[in-house]
Amino acid sequence: MQEKKDVLKTPVRYFKGVGPRRDEELAKLGIRTAGDIFYYLPARYEDRSRFTPIKDIKAGEYRTVQGEIVTLNSRVSKTGIPIFQMALTDKTGFVHAVWFNQPYLRDYFKRGQTVILYGKLELYDKLQIVQPEYEIVKSDEANSINIGRIVPIYPSTINLTQRYLRSLAFLAISSYSKFLIER
Repeated sequence: MQEKKDVLKTPVRYFKGVGPRRDEELAKLGIRTAGDIFYYLPARYEDRSRFTPIKDIKAGEYRTVQGEIVTLNSRVSKTGIPIFQMALTDKTGFVHAVWFNQPYLRDYFKRGQTVILYGKLELYDKLQIVQPEYEIVKSDEANSINIGRIVPIYPSTINLTQRYLRSLAFLAISSYSKFLIER
């Protein structure tokens, strides 16, 4: 059996989902081994555990809402930027979500799906969440590590998303925490 210290020296490139490009991006953050992931601490935490009824949300607040998708729309702005929009209802009201430069979301979301959104509410011509983080609710899936709980926010590079860093930390904890020694 390998020494506990040696196991934590496992290069991250051997983790599922880490290829050569992500390995380089992680190295820029000082993450080269399984052990490095344990010391890459979040910059802060966001409380995404409380769902707010849509009727109670206000512009300027960061909120987590859950509801059913009622409309989907894709268009291109006057400047040529693709815009994807969705309307969500939770039976108390409607809120819109807007993403820029992410036209592929049109194929990801479907009318009637239940989703959880987290982001800052802004008032333009209507109340909307711009570039929200999202999770499609699936009954056969375990609890999300990204929404519906207190979520770590890591210092990152432009090429590594928060979702990816949280998944990597979760994988490291699930696989390697048994090799940690309390002092």
